[in-house]
Amino acid sequence: MEYSFTNINYEFVKNINNQIKRYTDFPLPVLICDANLQVYWSNLQAKSNYPFLTPPTGMQSALAEFDLADIKNGITENGSHTISGVLPFFDAKISFVPIIENDDIYGIIAMVIEGASHQADNAGRAGKNAAIFAHNIRRCIDGIFTSSDSAHLKSIVMDSASWLSPHLSRISANAYEILRSSTVISEYAKYQSGNAIPKLSSENIFGWFRDISGTGESIADSLGIKINFDVPDDDLYIRLDLARFELAFSNILHNSLFYTKAGNSIDIFVCKKDDMVSVEVSDKGQGMTEEILASVFKPYFSYPNQKGYSGIGLGLTLAQKIISSHDGTIDITSSAGEGTTVTMLLPDKNFSVSLPLAQNEKPYNARNRFSNFLVCLMGVTCFCYDDTE
Repeated sequence: MEYSFTNINYEFVKNINNQIKRYTDFPLPVLICDANLQVYWSNLQAKSNYPFLTPPTGMQSALAEFDLADIKNGITENGSHTISGVLPFFDAKISFVPIIENDDIYGIIAMVIEGASHQADNAGRAGKNAAIFAHNIRRCIDGIFTSSDSAHLKSIVMDSASWLSPHLSRISANAYEILRSSTVISEYAKYQSGNAIPKLSSENIFGWFRDISGTGESIADSLGIKINFDVPDDDLYIRLDLARFELAFSNILHNSLFYTKAGNSIDIFVCKKDDMVSVEVSDKGQGMTEEILASVFKPYFSYPNQKGYSGIGLGLTLAQKIISSHDGTIDITSSAGEGTTVTMLLPDKNFSVSLPLAQNEKPYNARNRFSNFLVCLMGVTCFCYDDTE
């Protein structure tokens, strides 16, 4: 028998009461959703082991890389549908069973079926695995940097720097892109597993942008692209997880450089707008069609730049998660062939009440080899080399 999906109605919560009673003490994690997979209830097993699934939009977020229509078709055709590969670092599947009334599917029961090695602390283990993954990559990349630095110094002594330096620069650029990709993947895994807890502190957001502007302009200039920073001269302190905000902003700027041809420019405008902090990154690059724009926040979605290169498709997804964790928003407008503007807004409730003494502050070191800002911007340079060289 084929069923049709109906939108949630006022009787929904009342009608799922029997299901709630049935699954409250169920040994597996269970969530009850409406027909659009918006979560309305979850049992203790789900809340304890998969806290990132239990908010109203948790299931939709976890399934962003899947086609909701395919899941619905599987349910209507087979009476249930099971998918795997949803939870990073987990050997688990999610099974969907419809709640039916009068041949209409008005709700869906989502059950997490854990693999043999799955334990109750898998969420914590996923965050730990992500951290180990990033640490091991960083350790290997540090070895590459050390060897490259030694080779560069030796080339100067042997008067061979003129021909060796470009090759060493290419090695360094590719190492940075590997480091950026591993950082993005590991951070995305933390958000998916509910382990990305913001570490808020009082940060001078205007001062930070002034500190990084010189480094950003210098790297962009090496690509033939001009960056214009427009940042107020005064200070504005905000409650912020600076390392993660830096990663979000840097990935957005990385994209602008990635999709902008040499000779064009990127404008970065930072200001306090009403009770918000507004960060706008506007380029005159490749731009996007409406079809591409509709998918840019989907995990693993990417599209090629003018040279045919594509990214891993997690930069904007992660940036959105980071800004959302600060209760902010990201908005993107774009026109194919004309450019793209990305606007980040952080709300007033993040403004710091107590301000640190300015004389005790140290300028941010944007030239730190492992800073997210330098890693993201240097990573894009690896795509500037001609493969025929």
